[in-house]
Amino acid sequence: MYGIERSHYLKSTTKFNCTPLRSMQIKLDLVGIFSIRRLSTKAQGDSNNVRQWLQNLNPDKSLLRHFKVTYTHSSGKGGQHVNKTDTKAQMSMSSSSWYRSRGSWMNENAFDEIMKNYINKDTPVKKRFPYFTISGDILVESQLTRYRDKNLQDCLDKFVHAVRQCGEPRQRQSETTKRTWARYRKVENEKRLHTKKHRQENKQFRKKISLGDL
Repeated sequence: MYGIERSHYLKSTTKFNCTPLRSMQIKLDLVGIFSIRRLSTKAQGDSNNVRQWLQNLNPDKSLLRHFKVTYTHSSGKGGQHVNKTDTKAQMSMSSSSWYRSRGSWMNENAFDEIMKNYINKDTPVKKRFPYFTISGDILVESQLTRYRDKNLQDCLDKFVHAVRQCGEPRQRQSETTKRTWARYRKVENEKRLHTKKHRQENKQFRKKISLGDL
């Protein structure tokens, strides 16, 4: 009977009081619900693991083995000392080394979250990793003090803070929240276009008029 065993048909119709096809649909719906719940539980577990890893990530000297550390002349405060000594600290990492860090010393989900936030143009500025160069490398530098060790520690603090802020999983937004932010972006875009048009008109008014334009 529709490719369903009689025992299953009787059990289905007794429990749900419906036809065999309807019983099959209910069974598939239940399987889908349980699958969604399992996926949701797995995603929640991954988010918890990422947050735990970010919490345990410390700006200590052990991270320096993944970076190339250099020192240059500083242009900040410090008088002649910064002009004569290399106090400005720089930590750099090539793009290939950055991508190889995924799954080795960088958490995979945190790495994916950083890259997703950086690529997505709708991501807030504070969630975009600020130390990518045009070529895709990573460059963190500091000339906060006149001491190179303190500047190097400041570089580590900057990097860890950026990873924690940009690698933390974002909470799923409701449809109402998405529509609200879309409306805000539309208003801001209209304001930007209006300002641009107004600036262009002002430039046209300031333009000198020649006899050929009359």
